[in-house]
Amino acid sequence: MPEHTVKSYEEELVRLKRMVTGMGKLAGEQLEGAIGAAEHSDVELATRVIEREPEADRMAHDVENLVIRILALRQPMAIDLRQVLSASKMAGELERVCDHAKDLSQRLIALCGAHIEPLPSLADLGRCAITMINDAMHAYTEMDGAEARAVWHRDSELDSR
Repeated sequence: MPEHTVKSYEEELVRLKRMVTGMGKLAGEQLEGAIGAAEHSDVELATRVIEREPEADRMAHDVENLVIRILALRQPMAIDLRQVLSASKMAGELERVCDHAKDLSQRLIALCGAHIEPLPSLADLGRCAITMINDAMHAYTEMDGAEARAVWHRDSELDSR
Protein backbone atom coordinates (compact mmCIF):
# COMPACT_ATOMS: atom_id res chain seq x y z
CA MET A 1 0.00 0.00 0.00
CA PRO A 2 1.47 3.39 -0.97
CA GLU A 3 2.22 5.90 1.76
CA HIS A 4 0.09 9.01 1.87
CA THR A 5 1.03 12.46 3.07
CA VAL A 6 -2.04 12.51 5.31
CA LYS A 7 -1.50 9.90 8.00
CA SER A 8 -5.18 9.70 8.95
CA TYR A 9 -6.05 8.79 5.35
CA GLU A 10 -3.55 5.93 5.42
CA GLU A 11 -5.01 4.80 8.75
CA GLU A 12 -8.53 4.79 7.28
CA LEU A 13 -7.42 2.61 4.37
CA VAL A 14 -5.67 0.21 6.74
CA ARG A 15 -8.75 0.13 8.97
CA LEU A 16 -10.98 -0.58 5.97
CA LYS A 17 -8.79 -3.47 4.91
CA ARG A 18 -8.77 -4.84 8.46
CA MET A 19 -12.58 -4.60 8.62
CA VAL A 20 -13.02 -6.51 5.36
CA THR A 21 -10.51 -9.11 6.48
CA GLY A 22 -12.51 -9.51 9.70
CA MET A 23 -15.66 -10.02 7.66
CA GLY A 24 -13.88 -12.68 5.61
CA LYS A 25 -12.88 -14.47 8.79
CA LEU A 26 -16.46 -14.33 10.07
CA ALA A 27 -17.86 -15.58 6.73
CA GLY A 28 -15.49 -18.55 6.77
CA GLU A 29 -16.38 -19.35 10.39
CA GLN A 30 -20.10 -19.08 9.69
CA LEU A 31 -19.93 -21.33 6.65
CA GLU A 32 -17.71 -23.78 8.54
CA GLY A 33 -20.25 -23.81 11.38
CA ALA A 34 -23.20 -24.38 9.06
CA ILE A 35 -21.44 -27.20 7.24
CA GLY A 36 -20.29 -28.76 10.51
CA ALA A 37 -23.83 -28.53 11.88
CA ALA A 38 -25.14 -30.23 8.73
CA GLU A 39 -22.53 -32.99 8.86
CA HIS A 40 -23.26 -33.83 12.48
CA SER A 41 -26.93 -32.82 12.73
CA ASP A 42 -25.81 -30.40 15.44
CA VAL A 43 -28.74 -28.12 16.26
CA GLU A 44 -26.73 -26.24 18.89
CA LEU A 45 -24.01 -25.33 16.38
CA ALA A 46 -26.65 -24.32 13.83
CA THR A 47 -28.25 -22.08 16.45
CA ARG A 48 -24.91 -20.37 17.14
CA VAL A 49 -24.51 -19.67 13.42
CA ILE A 50 -27.97 -18.08 13.34
CA GLU A 51 -27.22 -15.99 16.43
CA ARG A 52 -23.99 -14.60 14.91
CA GLU A 53 -25.56 -13.47 11.64
CA PRO A 54 -26.43 -9.96 12.90
CA GLU A 55 -22.69 -9.50 13.51
CA ALA A 56 -22.16 -9.79 9.74
CA ASP A 57 -24.87 -7.21 9.09
CA ARG A 58 -23.24 -4.79 11.53
CA MET A 59 -19.80 -5.33 10.05
CA ALA A 60 -21.09 -4.75 6.50
CA HIS A 61 -22.81 -1.58 7.67
CA ASP A 62 -19.58 -0.37 9.31
CA VAL A 63 -17.60 -1.05 6.14
CA GLU A 64 -20.13 0.84 4.03
CA ASN A 65 -20.03 3.80 6.40
CA LEU A 66 -16.25 3.95 6.22
CA VAL A 67 -16.33 3.59 2.42
CA ILE A 68 -18.76 6.52 2.17
CA ARG A 69 -16.59 8.58 4.52
CA ILE A 70 -13.43 7.88 2.52
CA LEU A 71 -15.13 8.61 -0.80
CA ALA A 72 -16.67 11.83 0.48
CA LEU A 73 -13.73 13.23 2.41
CA ARG A 74 -10.65 11.79 0.71
CA GLN A 75 -11.71 11.51 -2.94
CA PRO A 76 -9.43 8.54 -3.58
CA MET A 77 -7.91 7.98 -7.00
CA ALA A 78 -6.18 5.14 -8.83
CA ILE A 79 -5.28 2.17 -6.61
CA ASP A 80 -6.85 3.76 -3.53
CA LEU A 81 -10.19 4.08 -5.32
CA ARG A 82 -10.00 0.46 -6.47
CA GLN A 83 -9.26 -0.65 -2.90
CA VAL A 84 -12.18 1.30 -1.48
CA LEU A 85 -14.64 0.11 -4.12
CA SER A 86 -13.47 -3.50 -3.86
CA ALA A 87 -13.86 -3.34 -0.07
CA SER A 88 -17.44 -2.21 -0.52
CA LYS A 89 -18.24 -4.99 -2.97
CA MET A 90 -16.48 -7.64 -0.88
CA ALA A 91 -18.35 -6.60 2.26
CA GLY A 92 -21.64 -7.14 0.48
CA GLU A 93 -20.63 -10.54 -0.84
CA LEU A 94 -19.23 -11.69 2.51
CA GLU A 95 -22.43 -10.59 4.23
CA ARG A 96 -24.35 -12.73 1.71
CA VAL A 97 -22.19 -15.74 2.59
CA CYS A 98 -23.17 -15.23 6.23
CA ASP A 99 -26.84 -14.96 5.21
CA HIS A 100 -26.58 -18.27 3.33
CA ALA A 101 -24.90 -19.92 6.32
CA LYS A 102 -27.77 -18.72 8.51
CA ASP A 103 -30.36 -19.98 6.00
CA LEU A 104 -28.66 -23.37 5.81
CA SER A 105 -28.60 -23.56 9.61
CA GLN A 106 -32.29 -22.70 9.83
CA ARG A 107 -33.16 -25.42 7.34
CA LEU A 108 -30.96 -27.88 9.17
CA ILE A 109 -32.81 -27.24 12.44
CA ALA A 110 -36.12 -27.85 10.64
CA LEU A 111 -34.79 -31.07 9.09
CA CYS A 112 -33.21 -32.45 12.28
CA GLY A 113 -36.64 -33.35 13.60
CA ALA A 114 -37.26 -35.37 10.44
CA HIS A 115 -34.02 -37.36 10.95
CA ILE A 116 -32.80 -36.72 7.42
CA GLU A 117 -29.17 -37.65 6.86
CA PRO A 118 -26.89 -34.87 5.59
CA LEU A 119 -25.70 -35.15 2.03
CA PRO A 120 -21.95 -35.72 1.67
CA SER A 121 -22.03 -33.59 -1.48
CA LEU A 122 -23.26 -30.63 0.60
CA ALA A 123 -20.22 -30.92 2.88
CA ASP A 124 -17.91 -31.19 -0.14
CA LEU A 125 -19.49 -28.11 -1.69
CA GLY A 126 -19.18 -26.22 1.58
CA ARG A 127 -15.53 -27.17 2.08
CA CYS A 128 -14.74 -26.02 -1.47
CA ALA A 129 -16.47 -22.68 -0.77
CA ILE A 130 -14.62 -22.25 2.53
CA THR A 131 -11.29 -22.83 0.81
CA MET A 132 -12.18 -20.31 -1.87
CA ILE A 133 -13.16 -17.69 0.74
CA ASN A 134 -9.89 -18.23 2.61
CA ASP A 135 -7.86 -18.06 -0.60
CA ALA A 136 -9.72 -14.94 -1.77
CA MET A 137 -9.10 -13.23 1.56
CA HIS A 138 -5.41 -14.15 1.37
CA ALA A 139 -5.24 -12.67 -2.13
CA TYR A 140 -6.96 -9.54 -0.83
CA THR A 141 -4.64 -9.03 2.13
CA GLU A 142 -1.55 -9.65 -0.01
CA MET A 143 -2.95 -7.63 -2.94
CA ASP A 144 -2.11 -10.61 -5.15
CA GLY A 145 -3.99 -10.25 -8.42
CA ALA A 146 -2.80 -13.60 -9.78
CA GLU A 147 -4.10 -15.45 -6.73
CA ALA A 148 -7.41 -13.56 -6.92
CA ARG A 149 -7.81 -14.55 -10.59
CA ALA A 150 -7.02 -18.17 -9.71
CA VAL A 151 -9.80 -18.16 -7.11
CA TRP A 152 -12.17 -16.55 -9.59
CA HIS A 153 -11.41 -19.26 -12.17
CA ARG A 154 -12.16 -21.95 -9.56
CA ASP A 155 -15.71 -20.61 -9.31
CA SER A 156 -16.73 -22.84 -12.21
CA GLU A 157 -15.46 -25.84 -10.20
CA LEU A 158 -17.80 -24.85 -7.37
CA ASP A 159 -20.70 -24.35 -9.79
CA SER A 160 -20.20 -27.79 -11.32
CA ARG A 161 -20.46 -29.63 -7.99
